[in-house]
Amino acid sequence: MAITVNGFPITEQSIDFELRRLVDFYTQHMPPERLQKQLPQLREKARQQAIGALLLRWDAERLHIHVPDEEVEETIQAMMTNAGSESRFKQILQGQGLTLQELRHSIQSGKRIDRLVAKITSACDDPREEELRLYFEAHRSEYMNPDSACVRHVLVRPASETDEDRAVAQSRMREIRAKIEDGADFGDMAATYSECPSGRKSGGSLGWIGRGSMVPEFDSVIFSLPDGALSDVVETPLGYHVIQRTESKGPLPSEFHECVDKIRELLRHDARGQLITAYVEELHEKVEIVDDGK
Repeated sequence: MAITVNGFPITEQSIDFELRRLVDFYTQHMPPERLQKQLPQLREKARQQAIGALLLRWDAERLHIHVPDEEVEETIQAMMTNAGSESRFKQILQGQGLTLQELRHSIQSGKRIDRLVAKITSACDDPREEELRLYFEAHRSEYMNPDSACVRHVLVRPASETDEDRAVAQSRMREIRAKIEDGADFGDMAATYSECPSGRKSGGSLGWIGRGSMVPEFDSVIFSLPDGALSDVVETPLGYHVIQRTESKGPLPSEFHECVDKIRELLRHDARGQLITAYVEELHEKVEIVDDGK
């Protein structure tokens, strides 16, 4: 389903980019099952946003919106720092098929659009508390604290990443688990052997942990154990663990103060989106858009 704007193609990659941005945003504001149902609508919204992004870029160029060269260079320097070195930065650029000049132009273009969007949305007021509360009351079921568990563990780290050292750490962890199974006190074993600060500090207790807050290997074990049960030896990027879930709680409704910031962000996003959409619709009148998907 090809889309062209004045003969310029809108690529599937640009639509996918917009879709990822939408999904990343709405993941913070929708339950997974609702987000899944919304995917067709979000896909269509991504198509429109890809067209809008092109029109905004052209309009920012038409308006000669100025971006200081120093600001572009600061961004490039920050990217180079994040890459770890100049040589690694150049390798990343090469892998993406970009020259430094093309990257510089892309950054400048993006910053022009940012300035244009800031101008378009400058009159957008923050939602009032009354609006925030009304939205919360109408969408209470969507704002739930995740199920959680009270957890304690023992951690043994391998001395190095060699197979031999990993095998030694795993064997040691199995011995500790066997002692706990034979009746040794979990807290005493954590205080004696665990290489996590929680060992000596709190007998291995990590307190209450919400689903999704730990590394996946750890998280999946926590929420598959029954209360009181002891896990097998679990490997994570930190090392080897034995985990015990002592208590658990199901999902609980959130209070207004717990989610007001998220609601404010969502309503602000929607209000800004309406202003941008109105602006882009005016730009639509000045171009020829051919959409084979329509």
